[in-house]
Amino acid sequence: MVLLALSFTDDKWSIGLLLGAMGAALNLARPAFSAMIADLIPPADRMRAYTLNYWAINLGFSGAALLAGVVAHYDYRLIFMVNAAAIAATGLIVLFLVPETKPTLVPVPDTARGAQPRGALRTIARDRVFLAFVGLTFLPAFLMSSLEVLLPLQVTGVGLSEQQYSWIIATNGVIIVVGQLFVPRLVGRARRTRVLALASLFWAAGVGLTGLATGVPVFMFTVLVWTIGEMLQTPANSATVADLAPAEMRGRYQAAFSLSYQAATLTAPVLGGLALQYLGAGWWLLAAFIGLASAGGNLLAERSRERRLAPPARPEPVLEPAAA
Repeated sequence: MVLLALSFTDDKWSIGLLLGAMGAALNLARPAFSAMIADLIPPADRMRAYTLNYWAINLGFSGAALLAGVVAHYDYRLIFMVNAAAIAATGLIVLFLVPETKPTLVPVPDTARGAQPRGALRTIARDRVFLAFVGLTFLPAFLMSSLEVLLPLQVTGVGLSEQQYSWIIATNGVIIVVGQLFVPRLVGRARRTRVLALASLFWAAGVGLTGLATGVPVFMFTVLVWTIGEMLQTPANSATVADLAPAEMRGRYQAAFSLSYQAATLTAPVLGGLALQYLGAGWWLLAAFIGLASAGGNLLAERSRERRLAPPARPEPVLEPAAA
């Protein structure tokens, strides 16, 4: 309904309200979807499952971008209508064909975590390992959100055209679609904390080099570098949240984790824009230090986080499947 309303709205305040409603609706489903994967997939295979999910999302994104260009040639409203139909069909499929996956717990003492406070928010607020993980995730998320706004400004600022920018940013989608499925094989045996630290180093290198780029090939190379960080980071993040969360609270932990990205989306355009305006090329050096800080923070948190992630130290509770 929101998408259909957007297609017939030209008032800026109405568009803002509708976009807010659409964002809330889209983000409402994401924590539940991530929790479903954790409910269905055993811990050893979650990295691969989240990798496949991320690959499918980017494949759909790439296909949608191509389709939108064709549809827009006839009528922009058709883009909204096609999107609305696709989302409605997805909702109906989930409602009638997808069974509930949330596990029903058989109460057992949690010797690894000790007595937990009653109430979801208090449980999350006292989980220092998880909160540190969320805080460290904010840093590369801030860089990602900054690039969405500042990269086109940097590209056009050195004299390149909007069409050349489209070639540059297309590198991101192509690399993910082609290479994402190979990530689990490359890093499957590595500790996730070290994978996240390595991803942050790629983010640092990619954004740092952006300030030095002046031509299309160099910009494409910088996108390649930070895209590798994105490819390593996203499935490792999702799998880590799933394993840090108590089984009965996976959806709420995923929702709390998503706040790191929402906070980055809210702050990065403003702070990054101000930094680029007043620091110029120095902003990209500062951004590189943000990536390095994320890498160092993940390594410092490795011992406590990996202790929680280790199967012997945190046994899975006894589960019974929920009724469909």
